[in-house]
Amino acid sequence: MLQEAEKKSRAVWWQAAIAAVVLLVLGVTAGVRVLGPAEVLTVTTSIQSRPIARVPGTAGLLYWAPLVVGDYRVFAGDRLIRADYPYNGTTERTPSWSLRRWPQSLLGMVSSGELVISRWSDGDLVAIRVRDGARAWRAEGPESAPDAGTPRDRRTNEQVSWTPPDLYTAVDSAGVALVVVRGENAVRVYDATTGQERPQIEADCGPKSFTSADGRYACQTSAGLSVYDLASGTKYDWAYPDKFKADSCFLGSSRCGLIREDKLKGKAFRFTDTGVQAAPQADVDGAKVWGDIVFTTDSARTATATNMATGAVLWTWPGREYDKNLRVLAVQEGRVHLINLENRLITLDSATGAQISLFAFGVPISKETGEELHWTPGPSYAQDNLVVSVRRRVKASYLSPDDGYYFMHEAIAVAITE
Repeated sequence: MLQEAEKKSRAVWWQAAIAAVVLLVLGVTAGVRVLGPAEVLTVTTSIQSRPIARVPGTAGLLYWAPLVVGDYRVFAGDRLIRADYPYNGTTERTPSWSLRRWPQSLLGMVSSGELVISRWSDGDLVAIRVRDGARAWRAEGPESAPDAGTPRDRRTNEQVSWTPPDLYTAVDSAGVALVVVRGENAVRVYDATTGQERPQIEADCGPKSFTSADGRYACQTSAGLSVYDLASGTKYDWAYPDKFKADSCFLGSSRCGLIREDKLKGKAFRFTDTGVQAAPQADVDGAKVWGDIVFTTDSARTATATNMATGAVLWTWPGREYDKNLRVLAVQEGRVHLINLENRLITLDSATGAQISLFAFGVPISKETGEELHWTPGPSYAQDNLVVSVRRRVKASYLSPDDGYYFMHEAIAVAITE
């Protein structure tokens, strides 16, 4: 009897040991599958094509900062990008597609036409067609420059989506859309449509470099500023301000319309075909440029459009009695967007000053008192007659933690202006 009991005990022990080994093998296999290097592009089975109603007003309040591309919104994660539809969705939706690249980190993303171009920690650039999620091209990019730094870790990921370090878009003088990447000791230039690499700029450019609205690359050097034509790679023999900062940019450091002296109330300059010229019409704080036109507001409620080349005033918009602290929020082709102290968003025709729309932008109402609750715009941009803005607490600074920086949980407001 004792021998039979010992045999049964040994059998049970061996069964338990074998089961443990099997579980360990399965666990290791699962871990390898989950944690091993993987690139996964998940695409929806249907392509959205229904028309989107364009009703002026606040279209959505979002948790994440979207990059609006066509009719889609693209959001950045730590290791993935994802897109949903439509751009006027009141909240985030189930993704139409997503790209995940474990273990790589997403450094930034930009858009060109209907392509979303993302840059990753291994240097790779991946371009995705926003409509169907298909991969358009892939290119080997440079490793990050030692002084590149990393975007601030805001919960909306607005820095990765809107101000990606060392990743720029541009349109050269021949009308070719480009993606520009700053690396160590060189700047690499790619055709945004095909991913084909063009001649690179052999220069050690710093993190304050930027692309201009007219197809140039402004390279920050230890001596100040050097400027290159992105179509030919030619370096201009011009005189520049020694210490500068980019101003009036579309997004991040891309397609900037002005250079400003890097000091309090620094004077403004612009690129021309013959050099960098002073633009005194843009010396006003908060001035924004589109082409040769600068848009400014005074300390009261008047907006003005001025031709920088001639100095001629094109139009003035007188505002209304309640348009206090009127300022230029964003500009785009054919539109200039103003916002007042009460967050009324006013959109004007940039050529004539005629009003296109006026409405309360992302202004919630207190359930207790019925009063309007106000915020102040943080980083903002305009595209395809949409305005996207961070809702920031009135007294917050850039250094404030997220809870003290963002206004409410839904920190991003999206507006349709026509």
